[in-house]
Amino acid sequence: MNYEEIYDEGYFNGKRSFFDFSGYRNSGYYKRYFANEYFQVKEYVNRAGGRVLDVGCAYGFLLEQFPSSFEKYGIDVSGHAVSVAKKRMPEGKFYRVGAEDLKPGSLFPTDFFDVIVFNNVIEHLMNPKKSLRNIFSLLKKGGLLYLTAPNLNIIRKILFYFPDKMEYHISLMSFPEMNTLLSTTGYRVLQKWTCINLIKYLKFSNNLGIDMGFICERP
Repeated sequence: MNYEEIYDEGYFNGKRSFFDFSGYRNSGYYKRYFANEYFQVKEYVNRAGGRVLDVGCAYGFLLEQFPSSFEKYGIDVSGHAVSVAKKRMPEGKFYRVGAEDLKPGSLFPTDFFDVIVFNNVIEHLMNPKKSLRNIFSLLKKGGLLYLTAPNLNIIRKILFYFPDKMEYHISLMSFPEMNTLLSTTGYRVLQKWTCINLIKYLKFSNNLGIDMGFICERP
């Protein structure tokens, strides 16, 4: 799969995206969306600072939510997205590389990051298990992984079958499947939920939500 061709400027301006049909931009909706996302992990984040990596960072909207005391890093397969992120956030460090190509010790040293964000990325990858193992080694011991993804429950299968195909969601998993994958790749799951993140962030402890979130630790 040629990720660079799929996630070009046309994808980000909404021409080839179902969920982001109005374009990926710094609108009120996206400000609420990413504020909601950061709020979920805020209590675990050391406000004194550290290093945070956003895997699939796009334009850097989620990284902006982290305190200025953090060193902010982002990677994305899209050269367009990385170019925009560099212009928007000159204080950040952005690289065009995919999660599956992020080999330990290549771009970043091992045991380097305090927080890694994997926000709605894993469903786009051909080898999610490999990617999770790669980023595991980049986390410091005690470091946090914040992962979100679509939850392949019966509601999503019915309502989002075609949209998920349009968005190249090639590795969809259910809530229990994702929990198992995280555990088998070495992470300790601290908190997990399903959710609906629209105007408000609605969380469920069961399988009801069409999306899911996990906060994990490297033991």
